[in-house]
Amino acid sequence: MEFRREIVASFGIMIGMVLVMSLNAVLLASRLGPAIAQIMDENMASIRGAVTVIELAARAPAGPPEERGDAAAKAAAAIEALRGNVTEPAELPMIEILAAETPRALRGEIAALGPALSSATSLVDINIAAMARHGAEAQRLGAANAWAAVFAGVIAFLISRVIGRRLRRRIVAPIAELREVLDRAHHGDHLRRCESTDAAADLGQIMRDVNRLLDDRLLRDRVAAPPSERAGAQAVLLALLDAEVAPCAVIDPEGGIVAANHAMLARLADPDGLALREALRTGEGPDIASRQPLAGDLGWRVTLAASDDQAT
Repeated sequence: MEFRREIVASFGIMIGMVLVMSLNAVLLASRLGPAIAQIMDENMASIRGAVTVIELAARAPAGPPEERGDAAAKAAAAIEALRGNVTEPAELPMIEILAAETPRALRGEIAALGPALSSATSLVDINIAAMARHGAEAQRLGAANAWAAVFAGVIAFLISRVIGRRLRRRIVAPIAELREVLDRAHHGDHLRRCESTDAAADLGQIMRDVNRLLDDRLLRDRVAAPPSERAGAQAVLLALLDAEVAPCAVIDPEGGIVAANHAMLARLADPDGLALREALRTGEGPDIASRQPLAGDLGWRVTLAASDDQAT
């Protein structure tokens, strides 16, 4: 049915928005986390290599010759690891200075110890600065993702409001009106009808069918009821209206139909009955021939133009 498809489509849009927002957050977190972790690991590896060279250069000259040889091998391995783990362009000249001065510093040349320690310290500083920069970038991306999620949430909220209002206008309100009309008919109000013109197509058709059934029942009751059962003024009013050939009805000050003759009931049962009810309520429409006020501000007597069949 049409209104079922409208409900499914509306909830599908809202669920789709939530899924897109969740998927976007998960994808960003899954890509950002490992990338930052890899960068941090590479920087930490460079820092550990530089610290190793600093320790070896500071201790080896004071040790026995065999320890110097072992220190030289460890320093060479650390420097090669630094060459294979360059993450910042500024590291390259420091590594070359370290590679040139560290062997001399390990042999006890005091003049080489200062440049070796200085270049190793610079490597540590470069990688610490890179880690801080990447951490700030990660925070910026995280904040951007958070604001993007907030913006998407606001958009989803606004869309849900629009969808909710549309559902209330096209489905919820017409169903409530339909229930009220049936309840009023059950309690004896035979003239209350469904008047919503913005319902979903299938629901609007159901409302028109209910109006037609109520009009048919009222028409049958009016025809079958003996005159003796019609009370006082209502009987006189109905008799006067039924004497009219053209469709005629009495409308109260609120625009409700108080009474109508057979011709008017037949017109109200037509497919365009909703539009006719609105015209009777407002007093404006191409079919209205006259609209006369009743005494005492009780409403109006509205007559429609007679059809060709009624005129004959």
